[in-house]
Amino acid sequence: MAEASLPVAAKGAFAVLAGTLVPVALALERGGGPLGAAEVLHMVACLVITAAGVLALVRWRLVGSASAGWIGVAFMAMGTLDLAGSRLPLQALLGPHLVLAVPVDRLVICAAVSVLLWQALRAPEVDSRLAPRTLLGAVGVVAVCVTGAAEIAAARLVAPGGVTADVVIAAVATLGWTGLAVAAARAARLSRPAPRWLAAVLGLCALGEALQIPAILASRLWVIPAAMVTLLGLATALGCVLQELGDTVRNQDRHALRMVLDLTTMRSRMEVERADIEERMHDLRNALTTVRSAEGTLRRYAGRLDARTRRTLSEALTSELARLQTLVEQDHSVTERDFLLADCLAPVVAVQDAAGSHIDVDVAGVAAHGDPGGLASVVQNLLVNAQRYAAGSEVSVTAFEAAGRVQVLVADEGPGIPASERRRIFARGARGAGAEGVEGEGLGLFVAARTMAQMGGSVRLLETGGKGACFVVELAASSTPSTAPGGCRRSG
Repeated sequence: MAEASLPVAAKGAFAVLAGTLVPVALALERGGGPLGAAEVLHMVACLVITAAGVLALVRWRLVGSASAGWIGVAFMAMGTLDLAGSRLPLQALLGPHLVLAVPVDRLVICAAVSVLLWQALRAPEVDSRLAPRTLLGAVGVVAVCVTGAAEIAAARLVAPGGVTADVVIAAVATLGWTGLAVAAARAARLSRPAPRWLAAVLGLCALGEALQIPAILASRLWVIPAAMVTLLGLATALGCVLQELGDTVRNQDRHALRMVLDLTTMRSRMEVERADIEERMHDLRNALTTVRSAEGTLRRYAGRLDARTRRTLSEALTSELARLQTLVEQDHSVTERDFLLADCLAPVVAVQDAAGSHIDVDVAGVAAHGDPGGLASVVQNLLVNAQRYAAGSEVSVTAFEAAGRVQVLVADEGPGIPASERRRIFARGARGAGAEGVEGEGLGLFVAARTMAQMGGSVRLLETGGKGACFVVELAASSTPSTAPGGCRRSG
């Protein structure tokens, strides 16, 4: 819980007290005497403590602190009830010779406020049952009823006590505020939710009531220091509540900023995850579509295919299904190694060929270093694009090694890619003018470029100077020379 600085609040309270010196001097100058000056101080004190109650309730509304809610109700009851009992407004309206009976006695106010502050000292951190408006109304009604009943009883049953009654009231109020101040200090030592400054404020209120006794018994001049001490205590309460509210608002701002940053981070993370899922789904759809088409071909034409072709296509399907499993596993680890392009690309080419493509392959004897599954996905993306945008044309896959690098060329004889679109075809979601009506999300080349970059390679579009498109996939060559037989070298 935010704690106010008592010295800082005390400085503000002295400033408020200094600001009342001018109206106090005017009251004395115009013949109001000590009682008139005390009434001015009393009026300011009522306004100050009411404002403190409003601010405490605002803080309760922001953070739900039960002690702040009870203190807010207590301060507002103290200010409004005492203001209702002040004779200064009545004198201003009705004249100095016609004064109505005071509707609320300060001893009843002290008792009501003491009950509320006692609840503040015992309150938990949060109390969902607290309803300040209902509570404040109930306190006001009870206080007025009790005071009215007491005045009627005093007028009809008991003779007015005069000076003795006033002294008893002041003494009882002093003891009440003192006991409450001691309880507040004890609660602060026990680290209760109630604020630490409350004991000092209640102590000043007790001192203000105590100074009423010499004002009654000795000289009316004592009412001015009594009212000044009370105002000092209530202004200190206003300063402390204002500090706590300011700290609460600043903490709320920091908390809101932290939540915004967390939400922004979470949103960015979710966007990255969503993009990753979209890219995985793209590769999965390509592979699955090709596998299903090849499986349908194998099933429909099994009787017309020789045993070797059936075995080759079956092995290719098994290999592609294994790669599908790898694509499904999000946390699969990629280990780069030396591999033959023929072993890596044969299943992809066989399945794609069975799906209806016409592919010439010449990758025999070329070995590379990298992730064979990643390279297979890249080549499959390029073959799928060729099937979509250059349907019916011949497609060739060739490879050669030069200067420690392996280049795989995937070329078709389709309409090609216009010069105006070549710079952006590898961007995420980019689709050319010829893509209208063609299935796709614009992810294939983007995913291919990123996959190759992750293994230290690249994919680029080669300038052909004529029809068709030719993509060059480049990656590191194998560190050991290949001794494998020719392998994947055939014409579609």
